[in-house]
Amino acid sequence: MNQTVFVRLYPDMARIFYAIGFFLVFGVFSVGRAAPEEPPEETSITGEIAKEKALSAVGNHPTRRKAVEELWAYPSREKLDFVASFANNKSKKELAEALAWFLEHPDPSIQRYTGHVICQFHEKSIAPHLVKLLESKNLGTQAGAAYALGYTGEKSVAPHLTKLLGSEDALVRLDAVCGLGKLGEASVVPQLVKCLGDSDAPVRTCTAWALGELCETSVVPQLVKCLEDSESQVRQMTISALGELGETSAVPHLANILDDGVPFVKQMGAAEALGKLGEKSVVPG
Repeated sequence: MNQTVFVRLYPDMARIFYAIGFFLVFGVFSVGRAAPEEPPEETSITGEIAKEKALSAVGNHPTRRKAVEELWAYPSREKLDFVASFANNKSKKELAEALAWFLEHPDPSIQRYTGHVICQFHEKSIAPHLVKLLESKNLGTQAGAAYALGYTGEKSVAPHLTKLLGSEDALVRLDAVCGLGKLGEASVVPQLVKCLGDSDAPVRTCTAWALGELCETSVVPQLVKCLEDSESQVRQMTISALGELGETSAVPHLANILDDGVPFVKQMGAAEALGKLGEKSVVPG
């Protein structure tokens, strides 16, 4: 019996089968996702203003305006990544300014991810706007703006980022640390050192990375203490940071890590760091 005859003879059964097919194709992708909540009225108003600002940033260019409207109405990480592929385009300034407004999109998952996309533009002109967004009531907006600020190269924003290191939200603290590490402002080292004792392992991990990026050898004693952290990811990043800093006083401590119970930390971490420090004699052959 072909499909047409089946549908004519058993219309109710056909509808059931089609419904099951639709669920299998589309429903499986939504399993485990919480139903989207209706955004608060204040957030909706802010979102509409942000959308208009984003459209204003691209001017009257019809193609860009259509792209912004489509992205706002049907946002996704894939679409944001596609926009980021134009980071080296001659219109990158306008695109970066437009994207910055997406940090206030009603969708929380889009807010933070936007910051990780904007950073690819390395656009200094949007720094003042991003600083204002650090005061947002939306944690996703705060986190995304903090992360993106580190890539603007505007070192004067460092004090604004350090304020977020005391946030109650771990993701906000994490992105603030990442932003400070990329910003390259050595004056924030004392504040970052305190984050090595953060209750959140990813924050501690990123802090070790940030201190290594800032090339401040004065933090070696504090980093050495982190080699005893209970989380392997923290130990791994601390080892990497010590290797980058090139301070030979860390050699005895790194040699002890060769007995770490996590093979990756021992083999790819401590051994590599010791090799960078020129202490190959203590690295197993």
